[in-house]
Amino acid sequence: MTTLSTRPAEGSGGFFSRLILGLNGLLGMLPYWLIALGARAALIRVFWWSARTKAVDGSLIPQSLDAFKLNDTAVYLFTEEYKVHLFGAVYDLPNPPVLATLAMIAEHTFPVLLLLGLGTRFAGLGLLGMCLFIETIYPEAYNEHLPWAVCAMVLIKWGGGFFSLDHWIGRRD
Repeated sequence: MTTLSTRPAEGSGGFFSRLILGLNGLLGMLPYWLIALGARAALIRVFWWSARTKAVDGSLIPQSLDAFKLNDTAVYLFTEEYKVHLFGAVYDLPNPPVLATLAMIAEHTFPVLLLLGLGTRFAGLGLLGMCLFIETIYPEAYNEHLPWAVCAMVLIKWGGGFFSLDHWIGRRD
């Protein structure tokens, strides 16, 4: 029976083998919390800014609850520009004002959850769903949406990491 080993046989391998093994070991020490923070920051940036473009005032940081009102441009885009592309056909969105409102709510809520690291897997799942939906609107932009989806999948699989409320809530027994 043959077994596979990741370690080189005694006396085998030269300088480059040892270098690659050493670098692999060093890179394997990269803490997950750093990866999770990067994924969370990337998704927060994209989706929060998108949410703010749908708001009446459009400012990055809302100053009042009025700043969360949906603007006319967002409704126009959901009505006139955004079309679903599936299986070679193009479809209008059903009830564009409701979808625009739901998108704005999700794009405000999920980034806040990610910022806190609270319900990180849930927020990641919601944003992955949004990525998939956005991909049906702009299928040619997969190279932009794929990194968002990968960040969301990392968070769904492994959670928010050490610097998240999820981590600290989960430690309490």
